[in-house]
Amino acid sequence: MTIDPQFLDVNSAVIAIKRLNNVKAIAEEQLAHCRAQLASENEMLASIQIELKARPVEASLKASEKAYRLGIKAWKLSIDAYERDVEACKAEIEHIQRRVPDARLHS
Repeated sequence: MTIDPQFLDVNSAVIAIKRLNNVKAIAEEQLAHCRAQLASENEMLASIQIELKARPVEASLKASEKAYRLGIKAWKLSIDAYERDVEACKAEIEHIQRRVPDARLHS
């Protein structure tokens, strides 16, 4: 969602900033969810690794360990993506506010 703030009046700049703040809030919620899920997956992986020490030949435990490692990798990728989304929104908001300083007062 790229907005060219060069041509915005104050009202449209304020609307754009509010929309970007909403998008940023959603990304931050998703980021928090991903971090919670990552923590949960890390705990489960640690538990499985403890069990694997007791029963190293258990094939289902080895498969579970592999699955959790993949899940952890996926959550980390999601976290990176949402962090980039949040930073992009912040940068775009700052850009609009620099181009239309009065928008900062109304948003």
